[in-house]
Amino acid sequence: MGTKLGVAGIGLLLAGGLLYINWPSGPSDRNATSNEDEAFETSTFQPREPATPVTALPPQDQIVIPPPQTPPPQQSADVDQTVAPGVDLEEQRRLLEQQMREAEARRLAEEEARRREEEARLAEEARKRKEQEEKALWERLRSNQIVTDGEQDAPAGEAGAAIAGDGQLVPVPGADLDPNKAFLAQAEVSRNAKATATKNNRTDALIAEGTMIRGFLETAINTDLPGMVRAIVREDVYSLDGRRVLIPKGSRLTGEYKSGIARGQTRVFIVWNRMIRSDGVSVNIGSPGADSLGRGGMAGRVDRHWLERFGSAIVLSIVGGAAEYLSALADPSGGRRQETITRVDPITGEVTTITIDPERTEEEARQIAIERSASTMTELAKEAFEDSRNVPPTIYVDQGTSVIVFVRRDLDFSELYADPVQQELARLKRGGKPRVAIDPVPLYMTPKDNWFPAAPPVTK
Repeated sequence: MGTKLGVAGIGLLLAGGLLYINWPSGPSDRNATSNEDEAFETSTFQPREPATPVTALPPQDQIVIPPPQTPPPQQSADVDQTVAPGVDLEEQRRLLEQQMREAEARRLAEEEARRREEEARLAEEARKRKEQEEKALWERLRSNQIVTDGEQDAPAGEAGAAIAGDGQLVPVPGADLDPNKAFLAQAEVSRNAKATATKNNRTDALIAEGTMIRGFLETAINTDLPGMVRAIVREDVYSLDGRRVLIPKGSRLTGEYKSGIARGQTRVFIVWNRMIRSDGVSVNIGSPGADSLGRGGMAGRVDRHWLERFGSAIVLSIVGGAAEYLSALADPSGGRRQETITRVDPITGEVTTITIDPERTEEEARQIAIERSASTMTELAKEAFEDSRNVPPTIYVDQGTSVIVFVRRDLDFSELYADPVQQELARLKRGGKPRVAIDPVPLYMTPKDNWFPAAPPVTK
């Protein structure tokens, strides 16, 4: 009960304190609702002087920025304009249409100029691309490789060999390395393969396979290293029907020869790659060189390097023989001064042989030195012979030597000459008279080996 009374008393004290704090301290104006005007006399109030005098600031330069000019309001395009009196609307319409036509013409001209520039750029790119393709084509034509088809590669592969770029048989690892078996397998497959006859209607522009191209060698040949070779055609080569000269004399032949001549070989293998005429026409012939009888390779002067192969070994052998001879001269007793004593151990029974030389003199010492020198010379001679025995022979072919190219593929010149059949047909259509038929049998050799009878006169 006492606690409750204490709490109530404290609450009353707090309420009384709040009333005391908020109670007005002065007398209230009972005539607050008076209608008289109130006047405030501010002149009676004087400002308080500052403790320190204030210094007046100097005048500063001020930049006066004029206000931006507001553009005159423009009338919207969708608002009807007020037509001033006396204005020719038809003339304004014509001027506006003319301006629109001029703007359209300028736009079309710009588009046409851009289109022409794009066409010129595309044409330039096409020209450069064509030049690159032609350059790559000529590089392939000037290549020194010979490409063979799969029918020729297959039999050689079955026999354990493959055909390289120069037409040689290359052994396949892990297969039979007998080249005779490889050649036999290739011949059997080629004989059993089915061949279909074809006809070439442009025999006037064809050099058939097997034609002989005769020429002279312009560059000398040394087979120590592989290299290029050049020749000049010395006889005209006619087409298959003898109608025209396809390879005139004076044309250039380029090829290459191989090195690494085997011991006992007397001919150098040459591959002729290209034929170039004086008028710029060239053809990739890819044919081997042969002699006048058609045998492969080209004969020349053979250097077998006898001195390089056996010279050092012979000299060392002579020196070793002289040393042995001196060793024999240093032994006046013929080597019979040594004695052999055999002893048997009485405990173990082991037999021991002892060589006793009772007369070891200065002459014997010289003999031992000479024998060792002779043995050393013999070993050096063997090593020198082993190092120089594999020196391959060298074949030399001089400039101006006669060369033969055995054409191994058909050479087609039909793109360079017009078809004579079509020319004759055009002549007959123009009213010309027919000519006497000639013998259609083709000529497989050059005209110098054949006799051509005079053609009969043309009957009118």
